[in-house]
Amino acid sequence: MEDSFDRYLQYGGFPGAYQLLSIDTSFVHEYVQALLHDIITKDILVRKRVQNIDALLRLASYLGSIVGSPVSSKRIADVLASERMSISHNTILDYMGYLNESYLYSKCSRYNVTGKEMLRTNYREYAVDNALISLFGSERNIGYRLENLVYNELCARGFEEFTGRLYNGEVDFVAFKENKPQYIQVCYLLAEEGIIEREFGAFKPIRDSYPKLVLSMDSFDFSQNGIQHQSIIDWLLGG
Repeated sequence: MEDSFDRYLQYGGFPGAYQLLSIDTSFVHEYVQALLHDIITKDILVRKRVQNIDALLRLASYLGSIVGSPVSSKRIADVLASERMSISHNTILDYMGYLNESYLYSKCSRYNVTGKEMLRTNYREYAVDNALISLFGSERNIGYRLENLVYNELCARGFEEFTGRLYNGEVDFVAFKENKPQYIQVCYLLAEEGIIEREFGAFKPIRDSYPKLVLSMDSFDFSQNGIQHQSIIDWLLGG
């Protein structure tokens, strides 16, 4: 089971990927790259009549390299400018919208837990499949890969998701269904007391009684003080 999960975490779930894994892992990257170009060509370039194809492709790769981190259009413009690609702020926003519409990436806005309102700044982009992280963001640690999996699973379960802003911190996800939230923290391992305190302590400023959940790769149950802990694999299989 863990071997299957590790492959899913690394190579995602695009059709055709697993047949190629038995041959050579490099073929998986080639397959995902070809799939990405096909989607961009058919769903964006033709429909949206994009002029700067190189910038769009570079943006797609850049978003894959920063999955789970706040997105800044200014930072993106600076990165592209350093590579001699001049592109306006509005065009960057348009291109990111196209990538969201084609379901390659998904925008996750911030939610002010105290004020109970959606925020417009410092949103994040998650990849539709972990294969895009392996293709473009190979340096992203396992925590970001797990976070991306959890985000996509919550989407599949019909939740509306946000990253949660607190007065002095944040919670990874505020997931709404039927206007009721649940709060979720995602980490790799609760390997030491400091990590346990950080992950469970993230919920301290939240005063309501809605469910609070810490997900990690630990098999031992660390549930405490009304906060549930669960293995990510068990959570995924639980549906």
